[in-house]
Amino acid sequence: MIASDPDTGVAPECAASAAVATAVLLAWQAFIVFFGYGGAWTALFMTGDSGPAAPPALISTGYVFKNNKGFDGQYYRYVAHDPLFRHGLDAYMDLAPLRYQRILVPGLAWLLAGGRAKLIDASYIAVIFVFVWLGAWWLARLAAARDLPPAWGAAAFSFMPATLISVNRMTVDVALAAFCAGFVWYAYQDSPRWLYVIAVLAPLVRETGVLLTAAACLYALLNRRWLRAMFFATTAAPTWLWYRFVGGHLDTAGPFKTTPHLDVIPFSGFLHPFLGIVQEFSQLPDYPLPPVEKHLAQSLDILALIGVVVATGFAFWQARRARSQPESLAAVLFALLVVGLSYQQFWVDINGYGRTVTPLVLLVAMRAASDESLWTLAPCAMLDLRLSVQFGSQIWTAWQGFIARLSHF
Repeated sequence: MIASDPDTGVAPECAASAAVATAVLLAWQAFIVFFGYGGAWTALFMTGDSGPAAPPALISTGYVFKNNKGFDGQYYRYVAHDPLFRHGLDAYMDLAPLRYQRILVPGLAWLLAGGRAKLIDASYIAVIFVFVWLGAWWLARLAAARDLPPAWGAAAFSFMPATLISVNRMTVDVALAAFCAGFVWYAYQDSPRWLYVIAVLAPLVRETGVLLTAAACLYALLNRRWLRAMFFATTAAPTWLWYRFVGGHLDTAGPFKTTPHLDVIPFSGFLHPFLGIVQEFSQLPDYPLPPVEKHLAQSLDILALIGVVVATGFAFWQARRARSQPESLAAVLFALLVVGLSYQQFWVDINGYGRTVTPLVLLVAMRAASDESLWTLAPCAMLDLRLSVQFGSQIWTAWQGFIARLSHF
């Protein structure tokens, strides 16, 4: 699509850079697990005791946060333990249809474990880190092909919000971020076969992955490759079939009745662009923190939201290259998604919207590898600064546990 397959001659270096980036993130999480959670790796799924009742069998084998609703990773863990609806774990989830539609990561975890319950938690964590390596590897190859150090690409993927949040809370979004990186790399190589694979798998990570499929189709249409456009259109079939399977086992309307915001999230915001973000600017969360820490968190909230707006602006600016650069076309589609997300509550938690906007942030940042426009990395940095407050608290708690361990020797 853009260039012939380049012989970078640095494939081992790219793989090594990706491995180092993955190892650093794994070491970070291992430090938090061993010294913050007493060695319980299941704490990464963030199962809480204040949300929907958890399955007794999984409660007995997992770490539970007291007086906490937990986070999305706990529900993807349930899907991994019951991907084919054999054990009724969907009854313990909020938004069960939505969780089950995002089957790729939990499904791979189940397959890797051979369906054996004792191995599924570990295999899920392994799948997350495999996608970290894949995304870092693809970006390292792209960086090398554009005469940049492979380590830059691997490090860039490591710092993407979805990467950091996924390894910290076991959400599925790192897989979509990785597929975005793969989309750019295989588009650069003009490799329709691998682009087809990515277009098939991305929507099974989460529904927004269909935008990569749409970008592949639109790019072919813009360049009058009619057969290729029809070829990529068939990639929607596996997702459609899986959604039919989920719908046949679940009452897809039931859970959504208690969450009316899901009815307005997708497209109602186009009449009022950035409405949710603007509302959040004027109604920042009232954190139960001392004044200085509270103002710092709120200031970084504002900075992160500005980063989303800046990334959206960058994407529309790059739209003029959409016919020659498929990553620019994909970035525009994800930017339109951001414009349409008008529900204010969506923009309250960086751990929520930070994952959703990562494909936009990553695709915009590709300009840094294309023409050394390092300013395109600014949105990622702005989001990461807000995440650093959360991670800093975790690291401090783990550090105190580490010091306490040392005092016993």
